[in-house]
Amino acid sequence: MTQIKVAHRAVSVLFLALIAPFFVAGAVAQQVTPPEVIIGADDAPVTVIEYMSLTCPHCANFHNDVLPDVMETYVDTGKVRMIFRDFPLDGAGFRAAVVTHCMAEAGAKRYYGFVQILFQQQHRWATARDPMAEVAKLARIGGMNQQSFDTCLANEALSSGVLMSRQQGEGEFNIQSTPSFVINGRVVAGGMSFEEFSRAVDPLIN
Repeated sequence: MTQIKVAHRAVSVLFLALIAPFFVAGAVAQQVTPPEVIIGADDAPVTVIEYMSLTCPHCANFHNDVLPDVMETYVDTGKVRMIFRDFPLDGAGFRAAVVTHCMAEAGAKRYYGFVQILFQQQHRWATARDPMAEVAKLARIGGMNQQSFDTCLANEALSSGVLMSRQQGEGEFNIQSTPSFVINGRVVAGGMSFEEFSRAVDPLIN
């Protein structure tokens, strides 16, 4: 148990080192509320929290191949409430997450649509020489011009909030990888097929 905790702390320190250039002095230390986006009925019998990284291929697989059916079958019918939280794995994923929450200011649907585009195009922007230039192109499709994009990335409070989301996931649920799901308080690590998702939530609905 001790070895696992020490290794996990080492990963967190490495992540902090990776994103440090994107903060001005003191920004990380700000007390902010981690941003999250909630889609679904407040009285849904099942709440599913997804911790995700926009540069995670397994997250892309879930969002591209499974989540649309989850939304149609469970979220749109009031059975499941989805909460999306950030757990960025690298600098590109971290900065892209910040941009998604600027999109969220226009509503949950705008956020969800932009996240889906990022996952659908992940192979193109996440491996580009300048990932954020590619993200900026996709953001323009969603109605965000370059000035708004640059202002978003410079938002220290929002950047700190994305970092806090990862730290909260580590501390509260011992999240160590993406995607990870918290289903009515129970952590399920790793991507799921639609059938696996159904087996996890159906007993909690009936």
